[in-house]
Amino acid sequence: MTDLEQRAAQLLPQIRYAPDMWHEPRAKFLYRVWKSDPLWNLTALEQADLWWLIWHYRRQVDDADLVWRADEVTNGVLALRF
Repeated sequence: MTDLEQRAAQLLPQIRYAPDMWHEPRAKFLYRVWKSDPLWNLTALEQADLWWLIWHYRRQVDDADLVWRADEVTNGVLALRF
């Protein structure tokens, strides 16, 4: 994981997730991956989920660099789809 990915993974347990969604189980998985091996290389899908979660719950994230990166990744992907 990159430094920003590690910082993002550290924040995941502090976020209040919407009930009955896939968000919380996925966040718990990503957090466990970070806790077990901070240098683990995330797959493209894991990276996408991590940044999407940070972007979706950005109002609960105080780290501006993380929100900026999540915005760049999430909106960049959406722009490429069209």
